[in-house]
Amino acid sequence: MDKKSLIRDPSNTSPFTGLESRILKELFNLLGGKNFSTQNDADMTQLSEIKDIYGLSKKETMYMGALYKYNWPAAGEEGDYDSLQEVIVPEMTLYQVEYYQDVSAWRDIFFDVWGSDEEFADMGASHDFYYDDETFTEIEVGDVDYGDYGEVYDSEIKIKDDTEDVGDSLRENRNIIKNILNEYRRKI
Repeated sequence: MDKKSLIRDPSNTSPFTGLESRILKELFNLLGGKNFSTQNDADMTQLSEIKDIYGLSKKETMYMGALYKYNWPAAGEEGDYDSLQEVIVPEMTLYQVEYYQDVSAWRDIFFDVWGSDEEFADMGASHDFYYDDETFTEIEVGDVDYGDYGEVYDSEIKIKDDTEDVGDSLRENRNIIKNILNEYRRKI
């Protein structure tokens, strides 16, 4: 059975569904009732817990984080997302975040990440970079040359023009299929 995506059209500002409300309330509890901060990596770690608990795709996870952030002020101190009659629905955009290191070395790392804005996309890339994980992004590592000095990173964020190869979970599915085929080949 095909899983229906949680992501709705930005023009659909109707009240949250039961599932959306449950996820937002759970995130509210994990964050201790405070608003989602893209300046705090701990908040991204809590968001990754939501991904695991509800089995969300990377895009759905970033979408729920943005829904929480944009609707938090209206939900009040109790996090009453059920009572909102009109909600703010973010438009998700695929960004390419490039981290590069220079001075002592040069290394390019590219992250494809869905986000409601550049700041949110950068936070997803930052989390995955520092945790060396692909929780929110698809990572493509370029060549690495190391020097004698400490690591200095900078970044560039831009909207990715070609979304053909990066679906909601296309690469995740491709990796699963590769693993199945490799396992099958070993048995032959």
